[in-house]
Amino acid sequence: MSRVRHCPRDPIGLSVESAAAFIGVSPELFQRAVDDGSMPVPRKLGGRLIWDAEEIAEALRRLPRKAVKESRESNDNGRWKKLQL
Repeated sequence: MSRVRHCPRDPIGLSVESAAAFIGVSPELFQRAVDDGSMPVPRKLGGRLIWDAEEIAEALRRLPRKAVKESRESNDNGRWKKLQL
């Protein structure tokens, strides 16, 4: 009987569920992001689809940021501006 070996590092190949969890979204939202091109397509190994964790991280960093509105209010004589989401 073969034993499952545990890698001492984080995996770089992820299932759709793990890939989605890696960026904090549902598998359904992750798949929609793959379909629209904002997340990478998987690699194929045998009958399995595997996403590269580094490619996912790069794709996440390329996504646009939410715009923030600056406020002129300050609690330190105008030195710091509050950002309101």
